[in-house]
Amino acid sequence: MKRELLLFCLMSSAAAIGAQTTINGVTYNAGWVTACDKGMTEVVIEPSVNGVSTRVIADRAFSGCNALVTVDIPSSVTEIHNRAFSGCTALREITCGESNLCNVDLLDEYVFSGCTSLQSVPQFDASVRMVVGNSAFSGCTSLKQVRFSYIDSFGDNAFYNCSSLESVWYGRVYPVDNRVIGRNAFSGCAALKEFTIPANVVKINDGAFANCVGLKQMNVDIATPPACEGTPFRGVNVGKVYLKVADSMMDAYKSAPVWSDFCFDPALLVTKINGITYEDGMVTACDGDVTDAVVEGFADGKKTVGIAEGAFADCVELMSVKLPVSVTEIGARAFSGCLALKTVVCDNPILGGACFVVSVGEYAFSGCGSLESVPAFAADKPVSFGQYAFSGCGSLQEVSLRSVEHFAPYMFSECLSMTSFAIPAETVSVGECAFAGCSGLTEMTSAAVEPPVCDLHAFEGVDLSAVTLTVGKESLEAYRQAEVWKDFHYEMTGLECVRTVDAGESATGAVYDMQGRRVPTPLPGGVYIVGGRKTLVK
Repeated sequence: MKRELLLFCLMSSAAAIGAQTTINGVTYNAGWVTACDKGMTEVVIEPSVNGVSTRVIADRAFSGCNALVTVDIPSSVTEIHNRAFSGCTALREITCGESNLCNVDLLDEYVFSGCTSLQSVPQFDASVRMVVGNSAFSGCTSLKQVRFSYIDSFGDNAFYNCSSLESVWYGRVYPVDNRVIGRNAFSGCAALKEFTIPANVVKINDGAFANCVGLKQMNVDIATPPACEGTPFRGVNVGKVYLKVADSMMDAYKSAPVWSDFCFDPALLVTKINGITYEDGMVTACDGDVTDAVVEGFADGKKTVGIAEGAFADCVELMSVKLPVSVTEIGARAFSGCLALKTVVCDNPILGGACFVVSVGEYAFSGCGSLESVPAFAADKPVSFGQYAFSGCGSLQEVSLRSVEHFAPYMFSECLSMTSFAIPAETVSVGECAFAGCSGLTEMTSAAVEPPVCDLHAFEGVDLSAVTLTVGKESLEAYRQAEVWKDFHYEMTGLECVRTVDAGESATGAVYDMQGRRVPTPLPGGVYIVGGRKTLVK
């Protein structure tokens, strides 16, 4: 009640000082932003109006502005009040000028609650304590990180169900030793991997980190272990979470309720088999002397689902890798710089060694100059590839892709040995320099009915007039008129529609690859000659 009365008095005082003014759909009143036209999509808040500095974004000023996508807040603003942006479901980005450093020191209750599209906010750089109110960011399911220069406290439900939140950073801590981390403050933050408890915290309330299933490390630099109310880590296997504390504090935490259940030795959290390190279903590292890596399908009771970022990077002795069929993700730079690596295979005898990887990060195999073969990518949904994924793989001859929508920039650049390539039916774009320097190309097949949008430099350094492009009859004229595609060589007669068949159907007759070699088992995503017709195998 006192707070509401104070706000009423302040607003009344503001109304007495200056008249209400609307600029570009935003309403100002003596230093307060009070409203916004509901149809606005982009808002730039003025730093001053009528000679008065803009200091406060008032209660519900933008609440219900469902079309709002971006907001730029001036450095003059120091407070954002209750529900100022709550329910702005289209809001993606909040910025603060060129520096993107915001002087706000109060984020009141429910300020951004329900902003499900919000992906980025500025660093809150106030020189005084920063208070994050109850439910300030609750339900911001797209938000990945927040940064505070000077944190005081986190209220109840402050980041409740921010399922994409990966990191919370702060520089200094307000020096008052009676703060708590509120109930359910980070509950449901499944992507949160590491958290540092502020040094002013004396208690962590019930459910504060409930269901933070991705949590791997907690950092604490507080001599007396904070009290734990109820079950602050409900749904988290804390025995698999490393608790980083100073040696001088170790005994206190090992004997404290809840804290004693954490892991105090990071070496106990990983499993190492034949020189390969596994952690929580991911391959995270490999010893430098491993030459032939066989990745286990299970390690420490967990299925291996991915190769983490940089896991094998610069392992110059590595020559071969066998992946289990369970792997669906290959992270950024996973095998980058593995100069001796020749083969990557998948332990999948049923589908001829095909894999079900759906995500390959940027630079995943870049610089693997000896790489000759990789498994066919047979996932039943489009595979995502990052830029430079196979860049510089000068010995790579063929990559079989069942489904790809976008060929990333520089994806196959400088793959000098690649002579043929099949564009899947789902492809809609070919990025900048995706096939640049692939001077060995002589033949391409496209199963896409509509010509994919091609960057003008997609085939930089390739003589397209010497590359035969085969497409379906119904698509021929469209390709011959499309940018880049029109520069390929087309056979004027005998063009057959590229068929798309199941693997079992294609195997009913003799099957040959694009080099005329008979193959016993066609792989999903590959283009073959069956009955004299080019056939894309699903």
